[in-house]
Amino acid sequence: MDKIKFDELLLDKSVIKFGESGGAYFSFKDCELTFYFFFHHRGNPFKNNNQIEERIGILTPLNPNLGALPLKEISEETLVLVNYDDENFAFTFKITIDKINRQVIVKVIDMPKMGQRIMTEEEINGIGKGF
Repeated sequence: MDKIKFDELLLDKSVIKFGESGGAYFSFKDCELTFYFFFHHRGNPFKNNNQIEERIGILTPLNPNLGALPLKEISEETLVLVNYDDENFAFTFKITIDKINRQVIVKVIDMPKMGQRIMTEEEINGIGKGF
């Protein structure tokens, strides 16, 4: 990701920002949808048995009455800036709510300057989960 794009995302209040790992409970009111998106982006994505390690995931549907859990309200398309504290390793996920096919889709849209070789296929191609 280039410096200008990084700075724009960093300043944009609608962009959700995380370090190298994290997750949050999200709420999308139009579909009464609550889901959890999580990721970690540390080091090599390979496990000891040479299988690709899952580094992103979506849990849905969740009970919309989660009580005291903090829910982040999102729109149909929401950007998540990962590694916001290091522009060389920063990249962006886009979370898309497909209301017609009732699916949450997460995909990388801006690759990091460094660390591209350790990006997994599921990060690059995206994952989807029905609700």
